[in-house]
Amino acid sequence: MPYQYPTSDTAEIPHWVLFEPAEYSVLAVDRTRSAISARAFDYIQLPLPLGIEINTQHKYSEGPNPVGPILSAAGEANAGGMLKLLKRATIDPFLTIVDTFNTTTTQQMFSNITEMSLESEARRVFKMTYLFVPKNFDDSVIIANICEAFRTASYPSATEVPERVLPAPLWRLQVMGLGDSVYLTKCWLADPLVCVLNAVQINKIPFGQEDTARFFQDGSPMATSMTLVFQEFETGTFSDGQVLSKSEISVQNQGGSI
Repeated sequence: MPYQYPTSDTAEIPHWVLFEPAEYSVLAVDRTRSAISARAFDYIQLPLPLGIEINTQHKYSEGPNPVGPILSAAGEANAGGMLKLLKRATIDPFLTIVDTFNTTTTQQMFSNITEMSLESEARRVFKMTYLFVPKNFDDSVIIANICEAFRTASYPSATEVPERVLPAPLWRLQVMGLGDSVYLTKCWLADPLVCVLNAVQINKIPFGQEDTARFFQDGSPMATSMTLVFQEFETGTFSDGQVLSKSEISVQNQGGSI
């Protein structure tokens, strides 16, 4: 079921965020951004949020540095030949041991022989914060349904066997409105890859702990805050001026559309 908020005065909102979920698939052709839009079973359209935080964090660890005394073709080239490499890799360490036994004040040691090695590209995290203040009861119902749609779509789907589940939906995030959608999405969201919905935080009393609950005559809240945390499903690789997922590169290499 499609959702949109607000439903009135939409002409005053120049830009919207479009959230599209689609069923999980193991096929690369179904895991591209265009495929998610084509397969989407729902969409939720909201204005730009109060806050947008985008975290890009790659995972690194220390590894051997080819510029150091490493017995390899790269080490030989960086050392200026095999003889110089052997001196750095074998003779100098031996002299260091001798120096250690004969010194009383100082000793030589090896350093600068490691570098940061990439273990995994970033799966960017997108955090969006919304504050909904409905104008009437009908708006409060729409807001409640939107919050519930996000929450339930973050879960995996049940199967006939309770211990087995189908993976949670995959999401595409876009910015629509006045201007080109591709440019707007890059400008506001840095062009997210296909994502999963990692967390949904909903607060029905968003104005502080000391504030009392405010509600309509039927008991529904007069204000709701919602924080969404999306994370990219696959790691990305820089290719031809853009970041693509592994599935998108696979589809692109086969001549398909991403």
